[in-house]
Amino acid sequence: MSWLKLVSPIFLVVIWVLVQWPDGNLRLVFCDVGQGDAQLVIKGSYQVLVDTGPSDDKIGMCLSDNLPFWDRRIELVVITHPQKDHMGGLDEVLGRYKVDRLVANGVKGESVEEWEEVVHLIEARAVEVHVPEAGDRFEFEGVEMEVLWPEDERGDEMVWRGGVEDSVVLGQASDVNEISIVMRLRFDRFTAMLTGDIGEKEELALVGKGVIGQVEVLKVAHHGSKYSSSEVFVSMVKPKLAVIQVGEKNTHGHPSSVITERFDTVGSRVIRTDRDGETVVASDGKSWWIERGGQVFGFW
Repeated sequence: MSWLKLVSPIFLVVIWVLVQWPDGNLRLVFCDVGQGDAQLVIKGSYQVLVDTGPSDDKIGMCLSDNLPFWDRRIELVVITHPQKDHMGGLDEVLGRYKVDRLVANGVKGESVEEWEEVVHLIEARAVEVHVPEAGDRFEFEGVEMEVLWPEDERGDEMVWRGGVEDSVVLGQASDVNEISIVMRLRFDRFTAMLTGDIGEKEELALVGKGVIGQVEVLKVAHHGSKYSSSEVFVSMVKPKLAVIQVGEKNTHGHPSSVITERFDTVGSRVIRTDRDGETVVASDGKSWWIERGGQVFGFW
């Protein structure tokens, strides 16, 4: 019977590895990080993290729950804009994982000291930094993520040109939300849009450029603020699923009932992380579905 005692633990480990082994589907995880944003894109062994939420513990839990225990590498991290509710967990990510590349809009944000700490972390870990502009594309495992915003019209703002060591202080943006990185994700027929904290002005600019259309999934801008998700924009993207990343009983009044009703009007299903918790959207490129708590909710 001694061999059985040896085989059982090994068998359990093998089963655990097989369960966590990546399949061919795309997984878009909307992490429950409270009043903040964090989306994790997984395809095969390639991972992209868009924003890191406000704190270390919550983003750490999301990554631990959704990445294989043996995988300590994240190929790409995107910080849509430098506010704590979007980058507060970055030190946790950089401390626990090998990050190959960081994409950020280059603006230092509201807290100079906080941003300088981030820069020091990036330098210490020799992370490659890229300041994007509209039209940039990142492709992996059959997935394309295209930058739709901002355009390269940031003027006298603090931006990185080249590596972190060569960064030049040119000034500071008046509202970093306005230059949030907006990305469209495509995997065959499946499309999603991740919008950071852009407002109505930026939404209308995107509509005017003619670069947006209907998507399956939308990460609702600015946690459902009444100053985002304009009627024109919502009617243009008309998502089947609108995900609002928001904290329970937050002091900002997010999401606005006006905004949730606006999505209801165009037939969108609305999911809120304060009520529904972490939500995973999975797709094989043809159809897509929602996973939550080990259960599957509907196919589209």
